[in-house]
Amino acid sequence: MSMPHICSVQHETSQTFLPYNENTKNVYKKFLRYLLDWSLVWKRHPQFSHFYKSTTAYLVERKLHASSRYFYIIHPMSRLSFGMELVLMMSYPFAFIYYPLASSFFKLKHLYRKGYSRTETTFQCIFMLEIILRFFIGRKHSRLKKVIINQRVIIKKYILSFYFIIDICGALPITYALPLTEDKIILICLASMRTLKILRIGSFLSYLHDLLKVLHLSAYQGVIKFVTIIGFTIHWFTCIHYGVKRVRYIFIEPNTGYSVIYRNVTNSPYLDTAYKTMGTILAARRDSPYRTAIEHKILNCLFLLCGRVIILFLGVVLINQILQTAEMDIKYRDVLGQLNEFMKRKKLPLATRNRLIAFYEYKFQGKYVKEKKIENLLSDRLKKEVNFHSSNQLIKQVQIFEDVPTKILGEVLSHLKSEVFLPNDIIISAGSPAECMYFIASGTVAVTTASGREVCHLEDGGYFGEAALVLNYKKSMCNITALEICETYRLDSKTFRNCFKSNPGIFQKLKAEAEKRELETQKLEEEFQEKLFLKTYLGDRRRETYDSIQSGTQRDSQQKFM
Repeated sequence: MSMPHICSVQHETSQTFLPYNENTKNVYKKFLRYLLDWSLVWKRHPQFSHFYKSTTAYLVERKLHASSRYFYIIHPMSRLSFGMELVLMMSYPFAFIYYPLASSFFKLKHLYRKGYSRTETTFQCIFMLEIILRFFIGRKHSRLKKVIINQRVIIKKYILSFYFIIDICGALPITYALPLTEDKIILICLASMRTLKILRIGSFLSYLHDLLKVLHLSAYQGVIKFVTIIGFTIHWFTCIHYGVKRVRYIFIEPNTGYSVIYRNVTNSPYLDTAYKTMGTILAARRDSPYRTAIEHKILNCLFLLCGRVIILFLGVVLINQILQTAEMDIKYRDVLGQLNEFMKRKKLPLATRNRLIAFYEYKFQGKYVKEKKIENLLSDRLKKEVNFHSSNQLIKQVQIFEDVPTKILGEVLSHLKSEVFLPNDIIISAGSPAECMYFIASGTVAVTTASGREVCHLEDGGYFGEAALVLNYKKSMCNITALEICETYRLDSKTFRNCFKSNPGIFQKLKAEAEKRELETQKLEEEFQEKLFLKTYLGDRRRETYDSIQSGTQRDSQQKFM
């Protein structure tokens, strides 16, 4: 078992990349610094792993954001953004439940005179603040795995989207319009416009997904989302059902009082209407055709049709999702079960078990996929194409690939073999046969001399092991240790010589870099040997001096005794 690595290479900058004066006592500047730090990308955000895979990518994103002209923009995967999502996730249900309820059941004038407007005003302020903040929050592009922090683009996309109109309608201050008019038609229209906020149901489910992932409840998200959608849908249909009756007595028969609307219902109009609505959707009951208005007949038919569509749609989606997700999840858990049984039989120590589990979690990402079986079904041309595109990010990161001809580059990429190393794994040890070189796709490694002196860190886009191949050494000169989970690509010595020796320009670049690293390594080794020699030499001299003094003292004591 290798010992944990202790870094001795000092970082020149902090991980915040923000200007900071340690001697300052200005509370405002400290608060502003913390605020800016919280607006940068956050490593523990639920969606972080989908966009960034390593510490290097994380630090590069923070540096680019902090040094850009849009440093004040809130990153969509920051602490501030996640906090806003939590607030909105708790605020949206109020709009989904209260707005349709108020527009269909409540007598607005009578309701607000009782003081119910305070709660509504609070949530309206939250929705107004949401509109303002969305002009300063970056946008995520999930397909391209890219984040946009250009404020002009953010504002343009938000204003031109349908969500801007939804948010404006959801923040309408009807409370302040009540003293200005007594017209029920205007009040009902304003209240009905606010119900467009229910179209934010997709954003609510996305925030709920992130929260369940943080709480480690992702396995139950399908059931939770299904129950949530069904609950909101029944509530909305109930409000529509009763709202049609209310609209009839406002627009068609405006002289009819509210008492007529409440006729033929129980003491709780909402529960009575909900019972009728659920019966209609499930085709469990129907109203008498002789006592139902024409609009209710049409509505009942639509509810019946929508009920069939919703039940079929949700049933098909739910079954399909369960089958697809369960298949990969069950296989993944089966593999983990077999792994645990294997570790028990081998009586492996706890530290080794944790490392094996960490490897499987990184390799499969919670879903079991038979990569080898899929690759074996592909033709050689498709394999090369898949390998080329999967290594596309590596091509962008490694500088020596910039001048490589496409033909040679394709040959190199077709021979690369992916390997994953866990923290503290020794990838190459000093004195081992030089048989290959490695390219770092994601992760960080430490380069140390044979005596353990740390030379440098190599990160995303770095490469190592080429020095022994370029300089024709038979053995490696340095130790290479993984500092975090590293995804690398291995290139054997034979392919290296066939591909790079035919291109003198690239070979000379590799040779110059290898010679530079060799000089630095030799310098550190010489310093270490010199210190070790001085320490050993001085220790021997001191030991001889001490022995001579001790022998002289014993001789003097013997002469005095005699």
